[in-house]
Amino acid sequence: ITVMSRNLYLGADVGVAMKLLPDFPAATQFMWDQMQQTDFPKRSEIFAQEIKSANPDVIGLQEATQWYCQKNAMSKQVVVYDFVEILLDQLSKQGLSYAIAQKDGHIAQNVGFEIAPIAFLTKATDPKIFKEMFGQDYAYCGFAIADVLLVKEKLTSNLLAVGTAEYEAKYTIIPTLMTVYRGYSWADIDFSGKPI
Repeated sequence: ITVMSRNLYLGADVGVAMKLLPDFPAATQFMWDQMQQTDFPKRSEIFAQEIKSANPDVIGLQEATQWYCQKNAMSKQVVVYDFVEILLDQLSKQGLSYAIAQKDGHIAQNVGFEIAPIAFLTKATDPKIFKEMFGQDYAYCGFAIADVLLVKEKLTSNLLAVGTAEYEAKYTIIPTLMTVYRGYSWADIDFSGKPI
């Protein structure tokens, strides 16, 4: 059984953004710009090559991030970048088939930290991305960071149980707005008749 663990990195330095608070638009713009510069679609090609080389049965991902935005307070949120989907696409281009572990309606995807888009506060300007999506140069953006467990597609029928769990301890940055929950995703898998 081969298991790989990788931190995908959300793409921006939260510590720097925190120093910009309470100027939320400046913090948001910094994170959006740095996330674009760290270019996960490009980095995912390297992750996919590493995975192909190691050929793991199971992959534990940390900071599996979704960046999502909305046009205004009343509009629907749109996922702009889904790091797991981007990585799965790159793996497919490498001829590999992986999937997020799922069983009986449970998904091995545990969100530990999320900042939702907040109109007027989490504004990011990016004409290249938002003009086509929203018809304007800016959007209100947020992100969610998760722990995700991927398994080889051929092992999905061997999944016995899947879930997530949370530790009691949590880390509050700003009460009610920014709390980091500590947890994990897990799966029980039948390998040659033995539950692992």
